[in-house]
Amino acid sequence: MNIEMLLISIVYLSLLVELTIMHVPSVASTYQLFYYSDTTQDGPLMKRIKDWSVFIKSIVLFIPTAISIFIYLLPLVFVFYPPSKIWFGVIFVSASLQTTGWIVVILGRFVALFSVVQIRKANSQTNNEFSLKTKGWFGFSRNPILIGMYITYLGWLIIFPNWIMGVGTIIYFSNMHFRILLEEDFLREKFGEKFSKYLNQTRRYI
Repeated sequence: MNIEMLLISIVYLSLLVELTIMHVPSVASTYQLFYYSDTTQDGPLMKRIKDWSVFIKSIVLFIPTAISIFIYLLPLVFVFYPPSKIWFGVIFVSASLQTTGWIVVILGRFVALFSVVQIRKANSQTNNEFSLKTKGWFGFSRNPILIGMYITYLGWLIIFPNWIMGVGTIIYFSNMHFRILLEEDFLREKFGEKFSKYLNQTRRYI
């Protein structure tokens, strides 16, 4: 196993741990918006989205999510099956740029994982019982976990530049920004003035 295979294995294993052992559920996940119909704690935007038809939800919610997952898994294919780079038109980059890309990817995973650990310490977030995390990295950004994911996507784009990764990254950023707006709608409804104060004191991203 070469160094690239080792690094990518560590990255994806860390993601697997995050999604299984340390999973932080979201009220704005595709599953929640498709199948969870309880709107008692939802804000007006969340209620409107849940009232959409299955067709509209598929176009606006499911398809962008499916594309995002596909794009995130592409680097795994590129590393373990190099001929696939030709199929997707991956542009050759210098060793120094590849090193930079890997540093960015690892930094992104660290930020995401460390933020997950912080939020899980204070709140198990099971059975839709949520607490508002405002300390630690959440005191500097309302969405440090997502910032970590954004950084990781940019790292993949540096290492494996091609138009599909580029378009997919834009779709991912747009899709997740929309989900953040839905999360904020829910939190504003649930925590009221407490969340409004946090919103005014802390940036959405950085």
